[in-house]
Amino acid sequence: FLDVAANSRLRTTFYSTLCKLLFSDDSTLKFKQFMAPFTELLTQLREQTSQEAFQSPNVCKALIGLLRDLRGVVSACSSRRTYTLFFEWIYPDFTPVLQRAAATYYAMPEVT
Repeated sequence: FLDVAANSRLRTTFYSTLCKLLFSDDSTLKFKQFMAPFTELLTQLREQTSQEAFQSPNVCKALIGLLRDLRGVVSACSSRRTYTLFFEWIYPDFTPVLQRAAATYYAMPEVT
């Protein structure tokens, strides 16, 4: 369902719903386990050293999906605890990837 292009906008809703359920529990371990696929993908993107590799269609597609998913995660953050969980996960390890994506794909609304 997540790989079907027609369902791309539903990814945000899907992850928002999952995270609302996840955040109803106070376990930070479950959050880290839930975020493991995102951690892996962002780590792979961070390791793209050449600009040509970062501009490839595969990276662009991965970024579009990732950003839609993360938008759903953030939209489910409704308390200081959940915002802090997300912020501590993304900063400072993965914010350079997001900065690079913004600098590279600034003209593509699908990414930004």
